Amino acid sequence: MCVSVVFFFKQKTAYEMLRSLVGSEMCIRDSFEGGTAFPVIPEMNAYWGPMDTAIPSVLNEGTDPAEALQAAYDAVIASVEEIRGGQ
Repeated sequence: MCVSVVFFFKQKTAYEMLRSLVGSEMCIRDSFEGGTAFPVIPEMNAYWGPMDTAIPSVLNEGTDPAEALQAAYDAVIASVEEIRGGQ
């Protein structure tokens, strides 16, 4: 016995596509009203590297989350101190 299933998907019209773009743009705009932006300071650069290491180590290597985050925290603090000139 052979069974074939065919799906037909309706293509969106230009109006529907334009409307969805406007909707997504509105969502982005509205997210700024209720969200909190990251500060634009050099110290924020100290955050990304350690977290890029910590998250995959927990998810992919089975590292204890508390240990990974403590190591990331320590690295961030050391980097921020270095950025600020040892203050």
